[in-house]
This record gives sequence, structure tokens and C-alpha cells, in this order.
Amino acid sequence: MPLSLLLVGCATASGVARESPAGVPPSPPDAEAAPAVTAPTETSPEPEVEPGIVDPRAFMSFRQIWKVIEDSPRRYNVVDGVPGTYTNQVWPVGDAPTASFRVVVDSSGERTVASAEPLPAASQRRLDVAEEAFRARRFKEAEEGYRSVLKRHPDHFPVQLVLGDALLFQGRSAEALAAYERAATLAPRSYSAWFFQASALLRLERFDEAADRYARALSLRPSWPSILQAIESNGRHIGRQVAPTILKPRARAYLDKDQIFVEADPNSFAWMAHAVCKAMWLGETELRTRRVGTDTHGFTYLEEGECLGVLLNTHRSVREEQPDPALDRALQIAEEGFLAELISYEILSRVVPMAIPVLDEAMLERLHTFVERYVLIPTQAEDAPSR
Repeated sequence: MPLSLLLVGCATASGVARESPAGVPPSPPDAEAAPAVTAPTETSPEPEVEPGIVDPRAFMSFRQIWKVIEDSPRRYNVVDGVPGTYTNQVWPVGDAPTASFRVVVDSSGERTVASAEPLPAASQRRLDVAEEAFRARRFKEAEEGYRSVLKRHPDHFPVQLVLGDALLFQGRSAEALAAYERAATLAPRSYSAWFFQASALLRLERFDEAADRYARALSLRPSWPSILQAIESNGRHIGRQVAPTILKPRARAYLDKDQIFVEADPNSFAWMAHAVCKAMWLGETELRTRRVGTDTHGFTYLEEGECLGVLLNTHRSVREEQPDPALDRALQIAEEGFLAELISYEILSRVVPMAIPVLDEAMLERLHTFVERYVLIPTQAEDAPSR
């Protein structure tokens, strides 16, 4: 089936068949409150943007995307989709970070992830003995072994972390917290030290601080099951719960030989439009190269931001006929200026998990703010703890 038949519905929903240019809704009275997903007008020149920055001025509108597909020599098709989500197909899960890693900064300031530095053979033997004691629940003996290793290697993050564990399991929560805080100074971009601090703070009944550490951990390791389970278990103490995942695609684009296919749930014009945008990025190699500087199709903030912009502008047009509370939340997040953080939290962390720890400081701080504001939300009043 030609893509043009699907596009008739999407185009109408996105505003292509309307008089307003590029499907952009009227601007609100307050210019500062303009949605972060506003697309350029049809006559706007294609702006340039540095890859990795979400700049709405660089986004193509649905009308522009449609024109690219219509003019393309490549064949685009649509196949019937089924109700449900295509999250794993749209954003496949990449390799997860190892338990112990370090972030290395070179002379140019570029950050990369490396394995934790190996210990000398003699120290590794001491550590192995201590670990055996820990597994046997001989925590005092394990503590002594860890301290012996740290005496020779005081900046070894993984050993500092397990020292905290040995102390915590002895009921020495304040000392465990100090050990975890020391670990966080050694490896501030590892989620583990922040996550384990929350455990110690809970035992010390410092619940607000525990909530903050959970947020720190989630900002470094988004949606990690162990963190989510701990928050669920301790939600009544910290007065927080994890908000549901927002982005659950109901359509996808894929390449089969030389043809591009869009598989879509016909009951979601918004996700259809998103898949059409993804189809263009997948199929138009020259355009992709011109816009992001490479013909390799991988994660970029520009592609994800542009396609989410199409998704949300379409949703805004059809939300009465096709209500979607999750996309209402996404639209609010974009309008409040956190579209990049939504992309980092729900997309980048899936496809390139090791990219999160090497984000620059400003982006990590905004991601932490995003988690506090939109992910780790207050529990319902009737579930709140009594204090």
C-alpha cells in the first residue's frame, strides 16, 4: 500500500491540509511560553544545528517531511500495524554499563567510559578473601579485608563501595553512608554510590535526602529496575513514586531491502506521524548526512527532537478525537523546556546507555531536575507517610 494513503490522515491531523503554515498552531499570547516543539514555516531556510542539541528552529515540519518523501526516488510503503507498542523496535536496547566503571577525561575535555582500574595481584587476592567473607555473611571480617585493600589503594571506587555494604549489613548506617559518600566523590557519575546512599539514609530515617539520592541515581541510570523496585518498596517513607513511562510508540519505520515501510496502529495519527518522520530519517541518507554530518544512522538529538515535535504537534491537533494522557504529559514537558531531558531519559538511556554518564555537567544537572520534576513524583495524599 503506498504511503500517500496513510499520509492523507496524518497530514490532516498535522495541519498540512489547513491554512496555517506547516501545521503550526497559533502562537500563545505569552511569547516566552511558546511550545518547545514549534516547527519552522514552509518558507524558512533549513537551519543548521550542532548535533546533540535540541533546537526547535532546526526541526522540519510534517509538511516538509512529506515533501521530502514525495520527491524521493526511494519507495515508501505502509503496512497494517496492530494495537500495542513498538518501543523495542523503534528504540532497541543497547549494551548496559558494567557495574564498575570510571569516566576518563582527556586533555580536550572529552569524556569516555573505561573499566575500573585493576588491582595488583596481591591486593586482588586480599579483595577476593574479603568478598568470600562477605558472601558468607561474615561482615566484620569482610570490612577488615576491604580496609586492608583501601589502605594501599584509597581511591579505588569499587572497594570503597563494598566497604559501605559491609558496614550497612552490620547495622552501622552512618558509617556506611560516609563510605558511600566517599565513593561518590571518587566516581560521581556512577549511579551505584548515589543509589546505596539512599539505602543508608532510609535506615537513618532521613527520607527527603534518600529521595534526592534516588533521583540522582535515576538521572545516571534511567529506568534501572533495581532502582525502580527500591523506590516502589520505600515509596511510603520517601513520599515519592515513579511516574509511568511516557513514550510508547504505536508505529514504527523499518528498512526491507531498498524499501522503507511504516507499520502503524491506524488509531493513533500522532504516532503515525512520528513513524513517517522516522521513515524519512531512515531512508534519506543524503539528507541525514547534510543535517548531522554522517551517513550512519544512529542516535541524534536532532532526529529524536524533530520526530517528537511532529508527534506532539499532531497530538495537539487530534487530542479531542484521540485522547492520550501520556502524550499530554509529553507536550507539557516540551512546553516547559525539558524536551531534551525527556529524550535523554527515555530514549538515549535505552539505545546508548553508556552515553548518560559522559554528558556534560549542565546536561546532567538538568536531567536530575527532570527526574525530580517529572519522574520521581509525590505519592497520592492517601499513600503519604505519617511523620
